[in-house]
Parts: sequence; structure tokens; C-alpha cells
Amino acid sequence: MLGDHPIDVVLLQLAADGGAFNLSLMVDHVADAVPLARVVVAEINDLLPVTFGETRIGAADVDHVVHVSRPPFELPSRASRAIEREIAANVCRLIGDGATLQIGLGSLPERLTYRQADKRTPRSEDGPRT
Repeated sequence: MLGDHPIDVVLLQLAADGGAFNLSLMVDHVADAVPLARVVVAEINDLLPVTFGETRIGAADVDHVVHVSRPPFELPSRASRAIEREIAANVCRLIGDGATLQIGLGSLPERLTYRQADKRTPRSEDGPRT
């Protein structure tokens, strides 16, 4: 059980990682459900990236495997509105170079990442960013 909810089946998409599997783009709460589920079904996609950290799932933890080869789902970009560009410009002034950001989905976070990428100072090979 996860909280008050029993877990019957967990369905997830994973990347192959040697003899095990990798959470890849599924690094979220679903990993906590895997050991608690009655059945784990994994779609192993050879086009998913292998991610680092505590992202491995052993082959013994998966009951059924389906192999696929398709690009991961992506949300299409859309043109940002003037207000989103202004918000992104204001927020970028507050973010220091080298900071780590966690962002969501949508045109405002997308615009923020574009603005932040534009302000990045190149790193020299022999020292810190200037």
C-alpha cells in the first residue's frame, strides 16, 4: 500500500541499463510504487536516455517486459506571449550564473530556459566563469 491505497499494477517506461533497467524520464514517485505493487509491467524503450543517481530498477523487480523503440513524448512548443517574455526577463535577473533550476511545463518555463541560456557566461578551460 502507498498511503491508504493498495497498488495492484504499476506500468512504467524504462531505459535498458546493462542487466537492469533505468527510470530515465520517470524519475518521480513511481519508483516508490514498484516494490509495493502486485504486478510491475515495464515498457523498455531503447530511445530513452539513461539517467544518473538512484535510478536503477533490477530486472527481478519487473514481472512483464515489452520492448519498444520510439522517441519519448514531447510537448510541442508554442510562441510565447509578451507577458511571458517580460516575466522571464525579470526572473532571469534574480538567477545567478551556475544556479540549478527546477521548472515545469509550458510556455513560461520554456521562455525562462531560453532567456537563462542566453545569459550564460562561457567557462574558460583554466578557471571559473567570469
